[in-house]
Amino acid sequence: MRPTPALSALAVLAVTMEIYAWIFDDPAAVMAGAMILIVAGARAVAFQHALASTAASATCSRRTENLILRQGGSTSVETTVSLVAPKGACIELTDLTPPGGSVIQGDTTWRTTGTGYPDRSTLRYRLAYFATGELLFGGITIAVKDPFFSARVHLSGDSFRRPAVFVEPLNQFSGKSGLEGTGERELERITPLKGYGIRAFRLYRDGDDPRAIDWKLTAKHGKTYVREYAGLAGAPPLLVIDLPGPGQEGNPAAFDQILGAVNDAIIRGGVYDNSCGLLLISGPNLIKFVPAERSTLHARRLIDEAGRMPRVYSSFRSLEPSSARGMQVKIAQERTELTGGNGPGGVDDHLLRLSEVYRGFLPGMRTPTFDLQVRNVMRARKNSAVYVFSLYQGDLSHLRSLVLQSRQAGCETVLQVPSALPDGGGSGELTMIRGVDTVVIK
Repeated sequence: MRPTPALSALAVLAVTMEIYAWIFDDPAAVMAGAMILIVAGARAVAFQHALASTAASATCSRRTENLILRQGGSTSVETTVSLVAPKGACIELTDLTPPGGSVIQGDTTWRTTGTGYPDRSTLRYRLAYFATGELLFGGITIAVKDPFFSARVHLSGDSFRRPAVFVEPLNQFSGKSGLEGTGERELERITPLKGYGIRAFRLYRDGDDPRAIDWKLTAKHGKTYVREYAGLAGAPPLLVIDLPGPGQEGNPAAFDQILGAVNDAIIRGGVYDNSCGLLLISGPNLIKFVPAERSTLHARRLIDEAGRMPRVYSSFRSLEPSSARGMQVKIAQERTELTGGNGPGGVDDHLLRLSEVYRGFLPGMRTPTFDLQVRNVMRARKNSAVYVFSLYQGDLSHLRSLVLQSRQAGCETVLQVPSALPDGGGSGELTMIRGVDTVVIK
């Protein structure tokens, strides 16, 4: 609560009268100064009560044109505020926009003069969103001013902040070469799903779609020709999101690129009347598997919930049993090629000891739980390809194992690398994952 210039002037007058009364011993001046101070105090108490009553009577109803937006998109907002304003007071209401929101049309402030009766007003404006995630409004601010005092109250209860708007990061999903949409391949034959490529032209038959008529050929030859489109075949992909562990350093810019690419993949799947499989992991910990995901909002909520779960297991650069057997076979071949398998040479001695090490621990190796879980996921649905989204930090043994399981299931694996990673993700253990395609998310 702050005094206005009028109250400040009265306070100066009261102090001046008290000084005058003290110097000239004037009881009337003492009484006059005291009355001014008493009236100011009474007005302060009354103003504080009126301010509390106004804040308690305030209600807010807010509607937005869209609840799901892409980053940089805009939506219209309509906020209706009702309150009982004190008589003679000036009221200023401000609708506080979400973080990262910018008003591009309209005004977020409403001013009125108190009448002592319920006042109701509606704010209409257009808001552009540049931050991402599930964003809430900041609430409303009520500024009350009378001739002697002014104050501001911030109302940030749940009813003053709703609704929440979900803003998706704006990044593009790029699939592997030769696939359209999110996993369909164009074929040189007719299938129930039509592609975009044209495989042939033929004369029009009764029942053909008029939209397939090629008017240039029709005008040239004087006969009605239609386009035959290539067919689409294939299965939707599996999107694997590797969430960072609690001890790993985050990269918000790179993770936003991952979220944007995942959203774009799910949206494309909806356009093609398909759905993407969604697999959430954190290291060698399988958190959630959704066989068919069509909602970007649901996917984002699952990712947010999974990001708060602890990482129970770690790989510690573990070796998968089949890879270990392959290494043992490779060592035996190298011994044969380099030394003929005999002789005390240094190379042969080293390979012999290495082979004995593998022979010693191979019988006790068991398939990790993570590998079994991934294997079951690969068997649960037919995937056109497996797309892995990760920050590629720390030990990537679990990703090498996932690539192996995908290859055994007959699926190609594509690593989606955010361009915001240092060196574009081209360094570190990412280069140790071989036999996969790499796509940079921009």
